[in-house]
Amino acid sequence: MGNAVLKAAGVWEKIKAAGFVEKFGARFYLADGSAEKTMDFSKGYVKGLGRTFQVERAKFDALSLEHARSLGEEVRQGAAVRAVVAADDHVSLTLRVGEGPATAVTARWVIDCGGRDHLSGSEQKKALDRARWPRRAAVYSHFTGVPRATGERAGDTVVVRLPDGWFWLIPIDAERTLVGLVTTRTAWRDMGAEPGELFRRTVAASPQLRELMDAAVAVQPYRVTADYSYFRKELAGARVVLAGDAAGFFDPIFSSGV
Repeated sequence: MGNAVLKAAGVWEKIKAAGFVEKFGARFYLADGSAEKTMDFSKGYVKGLGRTFQVERAKFDALSLEHARSLGEEVRQGAAVRAVVAADDHVSLTLRVGEGPATAVTARWVIDCGGRDHLSGSEQKKALDRARWPRRAAVYSHFTGVPRATGERAGDTVVVRLPDGWFWLIPIDAERTLVGLVTTRTAWRDMGAEPGELFRRTVAASPQLRELMDAAVAVQPYRVTADYSYFRKELAGARVVLAGDAAGFFDPIFSSGV
C-alpha cells in the first residue's frame, strides 16, 4: 500500500527508474527445511499491488528528500530539534545545526517523522506502551554470495523460522543481501556469545540456513538493534502528530512499521 503514497507524492517514476530490486513476494521456511511457504503479492485480496521494491535506505531516502526539495519544500539537513512547545494556534520549535546558534521556528502543525529515536524534544515520544511480547534483539550485516531464486522470485524477502525467533534475508542490490537474526534477549544471554558468534552458531544449527549462507561473506561489521518493536502511548497531541516509525514499529509482517 506504500506504493499509493509514492504515486500520490509524484515520486513513483523516480523510484522505478532508480534500479532497486523488484519485489513480488516472500518465502518462508522452517529452520530444518521441512516446510516452505511462498507468498505472491499479486494473489492478495487487494488487486493492483503485485509489485514493490527492496530499497537501499540511503539511496531511497536521498531520492525522496531531493524530490521534496524539487517541489519547493525548504530542507534543512543536519538540523536537530531541541524543543517543541505547543500553543493554542501554533507550535514553537528550537532548531540547532551542529554547534551553531539556536533558531526559532513556528508552525501551525508539526508532523514528527523522526523515527524511533527521541530527538525531537517532544514529550509524546517519552511514553511507550508496555510490550506484550518477549524482549528481542536483532544481529545483522550485509553479505555477498547469498543464493537467490530465478525470475521474479529473485527479489523475494526470505524468512527462516527459528524456535525463538527468525532470520530475514533481503536482497538490496545485484550483489548484496541484508541478513539478520532476530532472537529473544533471554536466548542470547543463555548462549553467552558475542554478536558475530551468535549469528554464526545459529546458522550452523539450521540445515536451511546452512544451505542459504554456505558461500556468504559478510562485507560489513555485525550490527545490533534491541527492543525495536514498540508503540507510543499517544500518537497525537496539541498540534503535534507522530508518523511512521516515530509512532511505532511492529515486526515481522513485511516491516509494517513503515
